[in-house]
Amino acid sequence: MRVFVTGATGFVGSPVVQDLFAHGYEVVGLARSDKSAAALERVGVGVVRGTTEDLDVLRTAAADTDGVIHTAYIHDFSPTANPMRFAEIDRDAIAAFGEALAGTGMPLVVAAGLYRLALEQAPAGTLLNAVGDEAVPFKDVAAAIGRSLNLPVKSVSAEEAPGHFGMPLAIFAQLDVPASSKRTREQFGWEPVEPGLIADIDARHYANAGD
Repeated sequence: MRVFVTGATGFVGSPVVQDLFAHGYEVVGLARSDKSAAALERVGVGVVRGTTEDLDVLRTAAADTDGVIHTAYIHDFSPTANPMRFAEIDRDAIAAFGEALAGTGMPLVVAAGLYRLALEQAPAGTLLNAVGDEAVPFKDVAAAIGRSLNLPVKSVSAEEAPGHFGMPLAIFAQLDVPASSKRTREQFGWEPVEPGLIADIDARHYANAGD
C-alpha cells in the first residue's frame, strides 16, 4: 500500500513514517524545501515537492496513492502570524484531499493520532482522538512547568493576556480544549501507555534536555 504523508519530517509525521515502514508500507512525503526533500530521501521516502497551499499538487499526489495521512500544519506563533489564515490553509488542503479521494474508498487520516490503525481499520467518516488526558487545564500545565523549573507562577486576566503572552499565543493560553478518547478505546481496544502530560512535565524530561 502506498501512502502519501504531509508533514513527514515533522514532530508528528516522522514517527508515523517510521511506523508505516515497519509495517511494510511504501511512503511518499510532501517536501516544501530542499532540506526536507533530502531528509525524506535519506530514509527512503518518495518526495513530492510543494506546500499545503499547492492544492493541485495535493490532489495529484493523493490520487496517485492508496491513502493519505495529513499531519502538516503551519505552527507560527510570531506576533505577525495569522492563525485564522493557517486554519484556512489546512481546511483547503483537507478539502483538496477529499476531492481527490471521493468515491475511491481510499482513506484520509487527518492529524489526530492512531494513524496506521485508523488507516487500516476506521470506517469512512470516523472521528477519533488518541488522548490519555481528557482535560488538562492550561493553569495546571503552567503550574507543572513552574514546579519543574522552580519558578513562581501567577495568574493573569484575559485583558492582560495579550500583553503578557503576545499574539496569537494569548488566544491559546485561554483555551483548555478538552478531548475524549472514549470512542477510540471502545471501537479499537486502544489504550494509552505513556505518561500523562502533567506527569511527563514533572519528570523534567524537557528541562533536562536544556541543561
